[in-house]
Amino acid sequence: MKIALCDDEKFWIDELRVLLEEYHTARHTDYYMTVFSSGKELLKSSDRFDVIFMDYQMKELNGIETSRKIRMRNNGCAIIFVSSYPDIALDTFEVDAYRFLTKPINKDKLFKSLDDYRKRTETDDFIVLKSRDGEKIVRSSEVVLCEADGKHSLLHTMNETIHISKNIREIEKLLTKDTFFRCHKAYIVSFFHIKTFDNSCIVMNNGKKAYISRNNLTAFKTAFQEYVLRYNMGRI
Repeated sequence: MKIALCDDEKFWIDELRVLLEEYHTARHTDYYMTVFSSGKELLKSSDRFDVIFMDYQMKELNGIETSRKIRMRNNGCAIIFVSSYPDIALDTFEVDAYRFLTKPINKDKLFKSLDDYRKRTETDDFIVLKSRDGEKIVRSSEVVLCEADGKHSLLHTMNETIHISKNIREIEKLLTKDTFFRCHKAYIVSFFHIKTFDNSCIVMNNGKKAYISRNNLTAFKTAFQEYVLRYNMGRI
């Protein structure tokens, strides 16, 4: 597991480092840890991290702004915010935060966050699809939405759009029903990547939009609420 710690206060970095070392010793897992004292320093790194522990309040570039830039190039990482200000927890949803921890850091909550992350990645399916460029291997968690394109489909991730030879009905069979939803005859969305929605349109965190048919609206809202409940209970 490749971990980044981004905080401009050495005290909190040292505390978090001790807890993470304790976690990996207890779980007998390998890890690689890199410390960054600012958002700008983190953004200069070419490494792709699995988990980033992000402080919210930093000089020059705060945690939200840093995370927004990270999301433009690396959707797959789990960003865990660590802050003394619990009121900003809702703001972190804008950048798809995986978890939010308050300072001082609760050891049990930290361990559970990492356990949940490992469980999610260990059960993350790979999808093998035939595209114009040959066989394409994509993680289910990377799929933002799927859009019908005649007899074919367009698969959108945070970083690219892939033209798939299968139609949207065939793609739907490859995706898990508790994470993805066919909201319209032309769209399948990932609950994990939803940014906002109303009664007719869903905006994804990569800026793409999907439409909700009137007949699917109630079922969509119910399924999404169940997903959020599972997420909050740590079952995702």
